[in-house]
Amino acid sequence: WNLMEAAGDYSFNKSHAVSYAMISYQTAYMKANYPVEYMAATISSVMETKDKVPFYVDACTQMGIEVLPPDVNESGAGFRVVEDRIRFGLKAVKNVGSGVIRSIIEAREKDGPFRSVFDFCRRVDSRLLNKKAMESLIKCGALDSTGATRKGMLAVMPQAVAMGSQSQQDRLTGQGSFFDSALEDASPGVVDPHIPGDEFSSHDLMKLEKETLGMYVSSHPLKGHEAAIERAGAITTARLVDAADRATVTVVGMVARVKRFTTRKGDPMAFVQLDDLEGSIEVIVFSDLFSRCRELLAADEIITVRGRVDRKVSDVAEADAGAEGGAGEGVRVEVKIIATEIERFTDERDEDFSNGEEKDGVEDDDTVELNLDLDQVGMKPGLLGDLKDLCRNHPGRVPVIISMFTADGVRRLKLGGEYRVAPGDDFISRMQLLLGENGVTRSQMEA
Repeated sequence: WNLMEAAGDYSFNKSHAVSYAMISYQTAYMKANYPVEYMAATISSVMETKDKVPFYVDACTQMGIEVLPPDVNESGAGFRVVEDRIRFGLKAVKNVGSGVIRSIIEAREKDGPFRSVFDFCRRVDSRLLNKKAMESLIKCGALDSTGATRKGMLAVMPQAVAMGSQSQQDRLTGQGSFFDSALEDASPGVVDPHIPGDEFSSHDLMKLEKETLGMYVSSHPLKGHEAAIERAGAITTARLVDAADRATVTVVGMVARVKRFTTRKGDPMAFVQLDDLEGSIEVIVFSDLFSRCRELLAADEIITVRGRVDRKVSDVAEADAGAEGGAGEGVRVEVKIIATEIERFTDERDEDFSNGEEKDGVEDDDTVELNLDLDQVGMKPGLLGDLKDLCRNHPGRVPVIISMFTADGVRRLKLGGEYRVAPGDDFISRMQLLLGENGVTRSQMEA
């Protein structure tokens, strides 16, 4: 016993230190040499912890790894590598269970990619594919690869689900077997009902992704404003778990949800869920502050919150299942902010997030130029409308000029003030999708 007790003074700790060091070396090697595969596996391992997924997705962005939305024609249950990019796993989609995921993968492997929302409903087991799962898959963009718009697919979804269910029921009962077999033999030529071509605004598309995935994937309202957030002295919600209790902090985020209450004295107060690029945090707004900033506490408002950290540590067995973060084995950390000051967030380079009002000091040569070919416009009748909608969805202070290449030379048109934009990364990338990589240029704006 004496030998065992003496050995326990150093052997136990050393053995653990060696084990952890080995694991650290292995994970560091994988991250350095196989970063895409490593991050895909890491995100898959935390899919059940909703607050961790946004943190690691943002880490992928910082590493230069693109994370793609779910796709019924590519996604597996977990996150997977597709051409040096990470594809979202279907298991991360709200209301989509493991049974329907298996059916989707089996149908895809058996008969190839899904060609439309109607084709999808015909081939995936209708006993597993309920309307809630179907709606979530459409909203998060998992059927975008079929070529239809999300708004259009949601419009025909009840019809598609009903037709798919009836088709499968007929096959099971043997009714219409000759007609069904003829359809299967000539499935590439089956003509589906018309799907409307109109689409939601980019803002609404982001909200649908947030609703069904718990985070923004294709873009984020705060994208392109990281430097301004850093200049404001703000820290991310993911870092708050390490903040000391009662420490004074600043956080910038978007209001996701507001719960209003009345105190025993009859005064109003609120609990606000604030989302940023890495996660979310609950902000407690007591009555005095609430009365001064009531108009800012509305969904989708971008605000700056200064306040005091309220940090509680408890045993895992006693912790609320919804608590955030973690500080170590056997304990759970729940962090909130008690707000002392709330104001609207502005990025001086671009716009006031609430109304896009112009700021002083805009140089005359600060412009965004869109390069269009007349043939390009002729081939895409709705192109000009799409360009204007994109500009409206990114309001800011920078004027937009369209350069049209015609047989008579280049014609330049400066759009009106209502089309001035905030040319962040999201705007540039979406405009390049419409016009090509060289279709948009911009002058260097002064920071």
